[in-house]
This record gives sequence, C-alpha cells and structure tokens, in this order.
Amino acid sequence: MPEITYREALKRALREEMRRDPTVVIWGEDVVAYAGGGAYGVTSGLAKEFPGRVRDTPIAEEAIIGVGIGAAMGGMRPVCEIMTVNFTLVAWDQIVNHAAKQSHMFNGQIKVPMVIRTPNGHGRTASTHSQNFDTLFAHVPGLRVAAVATILGTGWVGRGLVPSGESGGAGATADPGPRDRGAGGRTRLRGGSGGGTAVQFGPSAPRPLGPTVT
Repeated sequence: MPEITYREALKRALREEMRRDPTVVIWGEDVVAYAGGGAYGVTSGLAKEFPGRVRDTPIAEEAIIGVGIGAAMGGMRPVCEIMTVNFTLVAWDQIVNHAAKQSHMFNGQIKVPMVIRTPNGHGRTASTHSQNFDTLFAHVPGLRVAAVATILGTGWVGRGLVPSGESGGAGATADPGPRDRGAGGRTRLRGGSGGGTAVQFGPSAPRPLGPTVT
C-alpha cells in the first residue's frame, strides 16, 4: 500500500481543483517564495504550474480574508491560506461577520465559495502559535469546519471544500498542525492514490469496527 504525507495529499487536492476549475486561486503569506512553497511546503510548485493563480500577500490576515470574500462574491473560488490558525484572530470580523453571513444577508442571492486553509494545534511552537479554534468556528452559522484526520479527508478534501459555498456560507478548513508539520517525514499516512471522490459535509463516515479504537 503506498504512503503519502498530509502535505502531499493537500497539494494533490489543490492541484486537482486548480486543473478542474480555472476560478480556483490560492493566496497567502509566503505561499510562493518562502522555502519554495509556504512555511509547510503545501503549495510548492503550484505557482509555476498555475502562473498568476498562486500569489504571496503582505502580512495582513484581515486583508487576505477580505480580498478572498470579495473575490468569492465575484465568482472566483479562492483558497486563502493563513500561516497558523492563531492569526485568524486578526481577521475574526471578516470571517465571522462577512464570509459567514453575506449569503444570509442577501437572502441566498450571493454565495461565498471560499476556503480558509490553516494549520492548527500544538507543536514545537510558542504558546500563541499552539491553539485550536475548531469549535469556535464550528459555532458560527455559515462556516463549515473540516479537521481532516485521514487520507481521504486530506488528499481529496479539495473536491468537497473548494465549492463549499454552494449552499451559502464559506468553508473554513483547519488541518492539524502537527500532522501538517510531520508531512516532512515524521507522520505518514497509508492510502490509495488517484481517483478521489468528493468529500461531503454532514454524513458520517463510520470506519470498520475492530479490536482497537477507530
């Protein structure tokens, strides 16, 4: 059975969506120049493969999310990368009062099909970089939170998440920081390759019962 890291699986999902849909774009801090593709390497090589559709931004989280909201309302499908979930606090107003609510405020006439992709969780980082806000975002109507935990949830999550605003709100993804960091080799997943299917929000995905916790 082939092995794949969370980092590579995320990159595959983004690449698949960008090939499938020309309106999918990625922007965030250091997603192009730094270390060849982001602090965690998830976007490495995508800027070269998709010229003009992967862009570095200033260190301004509120602006990153705000521009993403406007682009999504205008017909694009932006993936806004925030370097760590802790920095979303700076953009809390944009996420909670705008990304999540625009569709409801306009009676569903406006969609906000955007993704906020950000690592979270504890690791070899400072206390202000080691938080997890999944439950905070999950309590906001209009947001959908995906804390991926398996190869299917990570590698093919793009197919379900990038169009997540179809029913109105924005899609907020939170991939676990330690697993993303471990993509360099410390944490590896076993799973198939290619031919992913859409990940649906709502339905449960029970795993086969066994002698250990599943």
